[in-house]
Amino acid sequence: MNPNQPFHVLLADDDHDKFFADALEKLNVLYKLSDFPACEELLNHINKENTADIIFLDLNMPYLNGHQCLREIRKNKKFDAIPVIIYTTSSNRKDIESTFEEGANMYIIKPNRFDEIVYLLQDIFSTDLKRYVYTKSMEKFLFKLPKVA
Repeated sequence: MNPNQPFHVLLADDDHDKFFADALEKLNVLYKLSDFPACEELLNHINKENTADIIFLDLNMPYLNGHQCLREIRKNKKFDAIPVIIYTTSSNRKDIESTFEEGANMYIIKPNRFDEIVYLLQDIFSTDLKRYVYTKSMEKFLFKLPKVA
């Protein structure tokens, strides 16, 4: 990734996540955020534009849910190098395990606090995004916020 080019961040979430966009603003990174209220719109975008550096995907979406969307993304080999991060309220173990099997690169249970969202995005964007593509261990799959006293 060229450091002078913005990260193209795609977010598929039917609950327009203003905290996510605001947290990105707090980071010291160049980015372009494309926000999609439905998986179908996200899939149309990546198939037409073929531009994304990272995808954040909610599971609880109308019509085509996050699991179905993830499977569609992973069916297309040209998207293999794009990290797909599940960003959802679900802490269900079955969701975590199935998205790992379906090819997601990380699973994040949406934090409740703004500073936690900033922290997790800072952690993600402070490293080479490709580490998420090539690191496939369940231990590193579920993102855990540090315990704060």
